[in-house]
Amino acid sequence: MSFRHLLVFLSIAVLHAGYVQADQSAFNKGIDSFRKGNYDDAVFHFKKAKASGAKSGNISYNLAVSYFKLEQYDLAKQAFLDAAKNGKYRQLAHYNLGLVADKQSNRNEAITWFTKAASKSDNKKIAELAKNKVTAMGTTDNAAPNERLLAAREDSRQGSKTAPRLKTKAQRKVNGGLTLGIGFDDNISLEAQEGQGSGYEGSYGEVFGYINVPVGDIFTIIGSTYTQDYFSVDGAPAGQDDAVDDFSNVSVGVRARLKASAWTLTPSIEFVDSYLGGSGYQDIWDYKFMASRALGKGNRLSFRYRFSDIESEDNQFDYLEGDRQQYRTSFYTKTPFGRLRLRYQFETNDRQDLSTSNFSPDRHSFRARIKRPLFGRWSMATELEFRTSEYEAIAVGTTRDDDRFRFRLDIDRKMNKKWKMGVLYVYTDNDSNQNTFDYTKNDIQLYSSWRFY
Repeated sequence: MSFRHLLVFLSIAVLHAGYVQADQSAFNKGIDSFRKGNYDDAVFHFKKAKASGAKSGNISYNLAVSYFKLEQYDLAKQAFLDAAKNGKYRQLAHYNLGLVADKQSNRNEAITWFTKAASKSDNKKIAELAKNKVTAMGTTDNAAPNERLLAAREDSRQGSKTAPRLKTKAQRKVNGGLTLGIGFDDNISLEAQEGQGSGYEGSYGEVFGYINVPVGDIFTIIGSTYTQDYFSVDGAPAGQDDAVDDFSNVSVGVRARLKASAWTLTPSIEFVDSYLGGSGYQDIWDYKFMASRALGKGNRLSFRYRFSDIESEDNQFDYLEGDRQQYRTSFYTKTPFGRLRLRYQFETNDRQDLSTSNFSPDRHSFRARIKRPLFGRWSMATELEFRTSEYEAIAVGTTRDDDRFRFRLDIDRKMNKKWKMGVLYVYTDNDSNQNTFDYTKNDIQLYSSWRFY
């Protein structure tokens, strides 16, 4: 058996070590979920076993491995730090803390943890792996190419001691983000005309921010703000203010997170206040319900229903009042080319419309998005979308059918674990049976994004 396969075997075998009868059922369910690749469920069951008072030296380690598999590296770090307080897991935890730091693009911290793991003699194979990582990272920013696995304690038959309790505060804390961008659009979309091309171009600044404030173990207060402000517009009608196409919104709401067997349920309600050209545009009440679950190793399925109650803040936009409903399903999986997301969405609209125009389309959209690392701290995400829109006829000869193709390319570089910079390019081609709504556009943007937690 190769050493790599031995590590895989041991990372599963360690899950069996050291549990006691205080909550054997929850612990065993966690093991079973982990084996099936249902890491969300594994976290749920291990936390349940821990909360019930089960004394096991490796529950924190099991939680850490599950969080790592879910790419929730901050939670994995906290759990590995807990596991490191138990001497039998210290070397192993230090090695894995190095892997976590590496994933978060924190090279110096990664080297520190690998050095600590290499200095211990508890497990010579782990020490050897750690030394190799220190050597590799001392000459390149990349991790060693043949080491992407979590190491595990070789002797899983040793006894166990009480592991420090994983603090709820580490799992549920305020988090958020801010993105600043500057871009150029060669065919500015008309927001009040369902994105119709205007025929004029301009440069703009963009700001997006969000915050999540946990309340207890279930609820989270959510808020966000978005602004797109045009610096200059070329080709617009004489006398038109450049700010006429500026758009912004502010939202606040509450979201819950519940477990139902293998499913994670996330209902939410949100109020959105938007502005167009500096004046009130729309008030929207958004009701969402999402259900998701893991489907084996690296796969996930989710469903989302969204109902939007739209009210106009200005009489000139009353024709857009009404409701919108969206039914979405998404599938996530790992491929040799990167992380793949497939998405289908069906949308219906019931708006007031105009006597001469319909603004209540039925839409089908199909998206495929793949994200993959490039080299060093660079990564790339590519998305293709095809959307059909069908509008009922207001009068004879007024039917409208649109087919829209959209291509997105996003290349970014992680500056550190909380900051990245990138360039985003979006190409849109809308083909309509009404020439007025035929258009193509190119939008390119440079951005900088920060997260805090």
